[in-house]
Amino acid sequence: MHRVSSLLASAFAIALFVGCSSTALVTPTVSPSPTVIPAGGGTVPLFGSSQASGYTGSLTPPAATTGGGATLTVTTSTTLPSGLPAVLSIGRRPLTDTAIFYFSLSVSSTVTWATAPGFTIVLPSTPQTGGSYYLAFYDPAHAGLGFQLMAIGPATVNGSTLTFAPTNTGITLTGGLTYWFALYFSSTNATPTPMPTSLVYVANRAGQVLGFTDVNGNNAPVIDITGNNTQLSNPVGFTIDASGSLYVENDSGSSILIFPHGANGNVAPSSLGGSNSVIGPSEGVALDHSGLIYVSAFSTSNAYNSQVNITVFAAGSTGNATPVRRIAGAATLLTQPTGMAFDSSNDIWVGNYGGALLEFAASANGNVAPIASVSGANTGFSNPFSVAVDSNNRVIVGNYDGNSVSIFAANPSGNATPVAVISGTNTGLQQVGTVGVDALNNIYVTDFAANSISVFPSTANGNVFPTLVIGGASTLLNDAWYPRIF
Repeated sequence: MHRVSSLLASAFAIALFVGCSSTALVTPTVSPSPTVIPAGGGTVPLFGSSQASGYTGSLTPPAATTGGGATLTVTTSTTLPSGLPAVLSIGRRPLTDTAIFYFSLSVSSTVTWATAPGFTIVLPSTPQTGGSYYLAFYDPAHAGLGFQLMAIGPATVNGSTLTFAPTNTGITLTGGLTYWFALYFSSTNATPTPMPTSLVYVANRAGQVLGFTDVNGNNAPVIDITGNNTQLSNPVGFTIDASGSLYVENDSGSSILIFPHGANGNVAPSSLGGSNSVIGPSEGVALDHSGLIYVSAFSTSNAYNSQVNITVFAAGSTGNATPVRRIAGAATLLTQPTGMAFDSSNDIWVGNYGGALLEFAASANGNVAPIASVSGANTGFSNPFSVAVDSNNRVIVGNYDGNSVSIFAANPSGNATPVAVISGTNTGLQQVGTVGVDALNNIYVTDFAANSISVFPSTANGNVFPTLVIGGASTLLNDAWYPRIF
């Protein structure tokens, strides 16, 4: 799980913004000699103007709980050091974040402080106005989170001296790791990159439906539907209708739980299911543009006629409703249908674990062949599991076993080549789970291993950093499924 550890416990983690940069990469300057960390606390010089391009810095740690006497090695740079993500200001805040100086801390052995130390930095020139100075933080143990903005600060400015006050958050610096800090100025005079103001919801397999007002950092959800009354048990299938009602399917369950818009806490749902409905073990539920309810049955166990299938219910169905249609049979090519999404023609795209990505006509019923089947070496598929369709009808596929996201132009078919693939170490993705899109075509990816949600711009391609990441203990994310925005 992405947990903002050591210096970035929840009190520090306010926002995550990472990305690529064309800034020249350089090798930082190493301080002349390591500094001993005093066991009893005090002021530790970090760098002087002669080796830090005019910057002077010091650290004021409290008494060390463990590791007092360890040596501290510092490096500095005025441009982005090689191998690090850039500090970018992509997000909802009306700010421009400009990194101006970098320094790293590396300890010879693990050091623990009961409270976080303070920092003092003297600038080589007159401070900027119209904003605030912060320290962004990069933890190599959680590289996928990138530089975390507003981690420390804002600074108090006195002349050219910036003072970053200590906090009450205990921290640990692990011996042998190199932690990076970026001093940056956050201007309040900029126009923000547009992002939806809606909530981001996920089904959390730990037993909740969670909703977040912002996909930024180690933030607690504002919606946490959990408790015995909810009947949630390993919820996985998840979607939202036009009114904001939440449709949730427990893993291998036989009914759909329906919560009204605004539901929170230990609330009881209405449900869809019963002997007439015959909802088999499912990991997918979706609504088309007219409100019809689609449920995928990925297993033959307890499924209709012992067939994997996609069952369709009338809009607004509850109780022991009878389906209006069912897609099932050998001609369908369904192997293990999971995630579903709809294009502008209301055709249904099906993530089909163990098989091809399939497209069915909006009126598909019975043992019908798909109107498109996407598979082959060019696709790069490795068990396509979840699917989303953006406003341009691009088809976005989460590759469960390939740890990648494949993006296809509208109406792919056959051995199609994606127009973009999000994959690589910079993405921070450890186990691609499920995908979603918002009204601005940003791509949301849940990570089953990292217990996080990463957001990529619609233009993302290759080994790119996410623009936003949410993760950490405060988020409660634990095996999150199907990010949906309302």
